[in-house]
Amino acid sequence: MKKILSLLAMLLVAATAWSLPFVPTTDPYATTTKWYQIQSDGTYLYTMYGSYIQGSTTPSTDDKFLWCFVGTESTGYKIFHRGTQKYLRDGVYLNGTGDEAAINYVEVESENSFYIYCTEQNGRRKYITVDQGNISNVYGHLKTFTAVEVTVEPLTPPITIPYESLTALDYHVPHNSLGSIEALNYTKLIDKNKNTQWCVDNRSGAWETIWLDFESDVWFIPDGYILTTGLDIAMNPNRNPKEWVLYGKEFITDEWTELAHVTDGGGLEAKNTTDYTFDIMGATKGYRYFRFEVRQINGDESGFYVFELAELQLFGTKVEDPDLPQLPFEPTTDPSLSTTKWYQITLDGQYLFSDSNSIYVKTSSVPSAEDNYLWCFVVNEPTGYNIYNRGRQAYMRNCTIVNGTGDEADLNYVELDSEDNFYIYYMNETRKPYLVYNSASGVFASTSQRSGCRALDINDTPAPSIPGDLNGDGNVDISDVNAVINMMLGKTTQTEAGDVTGDGNVDISDVNAVINIMLGKTTPVTPPVVDPTPQTLTAIGYNTPHNTLDATGDEGYAKLVDGDRNTKWCVVNNTGAWATIWIDLKCDVAFKPTSYIMTTGNDTQSFIARNPKNWKIYGRNSESESWTELVHVTDGSGLGTDNTTDYTFEFNGITQAYKYYRFEVIEIGGCDIWNSSYYIFQLGELTLVGVPQ
Repeated sequence: MKKILSLLAMLLVAATAWSLPFVPTTDPYATTTKWYQIQSDGTYLYTMYGSYIQGSTTPSTDDKFLWCFVGTESTGYKIFHRGTQKYLRDGVYLNGTGDEAAINYVEVESENSFYIYCTEQNGRRKYITVDQGNISNVYGHLKTFTAVEVTVEPLTPPITIPYESLTALDYHVPHNSLGSIEALNYTKLIDKNKNTQWCVDNRSGAWETIWLDFESDVWFIPDGYILTTGLDIAMNPNRNPKEWVLYGKEFITDEWTELAHVTDGGGLEAKNTTDYTFDIMGATKGYRYFRFEVRQINGDESGFYVFELAELQLFGTKVEDPDLPQLPFEPTTDPSLSTTKWYQITLDGQYLFSDSNSIYVKTSSVPSAEDNYLWCFVVNEPTGYNIYNRGRQAYMRNCTIVNGTGDEADLNYVELDSEDNFYIYYMNETRKPYLVYNSASGVFASTSQRSGCRALDINDTPAPSIPGDLNGDGNVDISDVNAVINMMLGKTTQTEAGDVTGDGNVDISDVNAVINIMLGKTTPVTPPVVDPTPQTLTAIGYNTPHNTLDATGDEGYAKLVDGDRNTKWCVVNNTGAWATIWIDLKCDVAFKPTSYIMTTGNDTQSFIARNPKNWKIYGRNSESESWTELVHVTDGSGLGTDNTTDYTFEFNGITQAYKYYRFEVIEIGGCDIWNSSYYIFQLGELTLVGVPQ
C-alpha cells in the first residue's frame, strides 16, 4: 500500500511540474501557436508600434493585445508580441537582437498564474508588475499574471528584406545624353527592381565622375552592399563600373566618410542582371546618408562612354536613431514662410551684410536690423543649409549675392563647428574655400578655416501695418512700388505683403494700388483677416490600376471626401508591385489652400503599411489647364498609425487659389501583412483647408 501511495505522490508531483498556465510554442508562426491576452488585476498588457508596454482595463482581440509563449522546459519561455512580431524585452518591446539577456522570461507560479521577470541584477531578479494600471519593474514578487486564450488566425511570417530601403536625393551626371529618359534615370539604381537600370551616356570623349546621393529610412551600420549588373551588360561589358567609391555620413551636414573604394572592377563580370556582393570593413557607426561615386568605367564604345548598373543594395545592422545635432540656428524650408527665423551673422566680430550698391558681401562693426543685414538658413537636401539674404531676396554665392540660379555649386553652405559656431564655405571641384575676413581685404575666400561665424537671433520684422508698405518703414514710397514690380516680374519671391489687393495674385493691380496709396489718391485700409476653413470637395475622377475592389462601391474613391470618418477609400493591388493611383476633386469655389488633413483608416493600427508614404497634391482652375504641384511628401512624415485619426499638413508658400485638385499616391508603406504580393492602400478622409477667393 505504501508503494502505491508513494507512486501516486510521484505522479502528482510530475503532473504539477508539467502543468503550465499556457500552451507554449517553439515557433510563433506555426499554425498551432496559441495566442493570449496577458492580464493582472484586471489590467491587460498591450503595446503600440515602437512604444513601451501599457495597460488597459478593457480587453481587446486586436493584435497589439496578443502574446504567445516561446520556448521549452529546458530553455524557459520568452514572451512574443503578435502585433509587432518582436520579443518583449525588459519593460519595452524591441527587436530580438542585441542583448538577448534582457529578454523577459516567464516564471510559473501555479497552473493558472505566472510572473514575468528579466535578468538577474546583483543576484536578484527584477519582475514586471502592475500598480493601478501602470507597468513597472521591481525586485521581488508583487503581482502574478494570467493568460486568457484568444482564437485568431495563424500569424503570417514577416517578409525579410536583405537590404535597407533607400531614397534618391541628388545626383551628378555631366554630359548625359540619356538624362531625359525617365526609364534610365538615377532613381532606377535603388528602386528594388532588377529589370530597370541607371544608364549614363557620355559622348564628350572622356569619362567624367558621376555620383548618386541617397538616404536610408533608418540609421544602420553598413556591413556590405550588392551591385546588380545591367540588362545587356553581356553584350556591352565596358559599361560596368571599374572604379567606384561608397561614402556615408550620419547627418546631412556631416562630411562624407569613405566606406569602400574599389579600383579594379571588383570582379564584376559580363553577365546580365547578376548580383555581386562586397563587404564593408571597419564601419562602427550608423549612417543614414550615402553617396555612390563612379570614377571610371571599363572602357568606351567607339568614342562613347556608357555606364549602366541595374541595382545597388545596402545591408547592415540597424541602430537606434541618434540624437540630432544641436544647430546654432533654426533652419527653414522656405524663406517666405511667416515662421522663418532671421539672423544677423557675425564673423570675427563683424556683421555680414549685402551691399545695396553692389553684389558683394561686406562687413560692418555696427549691427543693424535692416533687411540687408538679415539672413536665414534654408534646408537643401542632401547638402545641408544655404544662406539667404532678406533684403536682396537671394542666396549668398561665393562672396557675392546672386539669385539662386545658374551654377548652384557656387552657393554658400554651412559647416557646423559646435552648437554655437559654424563656418561658411562654397563648393569647388578641387577644394573647399571658406568665407573669412581681415581688415585689409574684407570678406574673401580661403582654403583654411579661421574664425567661426555666429548667428544672432532677432525678431522677424512684422508684416506691414498698412497695405503697400512692403519695407515696413511706415511709409509707402517708390521703393515699395519697385518691390511689387519685382515680385510681379518674378525677379524676387512673391509674398503676401505684395498682394495689396488681396486677390491671391501679385500683378499690375497691386502696382497701381501701391502708386495710388503713395500719391494719396486712396486711403490704405487693412483688409479683414479671413480664417482658413475646411472646404467641401466633390470627387470627379480617379485612376486606380489593378484595383480588385469595386472602385465606386463601399470603399470606392468617393469615400475619401464624403465627410464620414468611418468610411474609407481602399485600393487592393495584387500584382506584386504598387502602381500610382490618383483622385480628382472639385470645389464649388476657388480657394487658396493653407493646409490639408488626412484621416487614417479604421484598422490602420493593424495594417500600417496601407498608409500612403509618397504622395503629391496638385491644383488648377479649369480642366483644360496643366496641373501645378502644390506639395510632395516622400517619406510619409507626420502620418501616424492610429485608427481614424486626423493628421494635419501645411501648404507652404501657396499664393494662388485653385478650384480643382488632384491627390496622387505614388507609394505606400509596403506590401500587406497577410500577403507579400498584395499592396493595399487605405485612407479614411482627405480634407483641404483654405480661404475662398
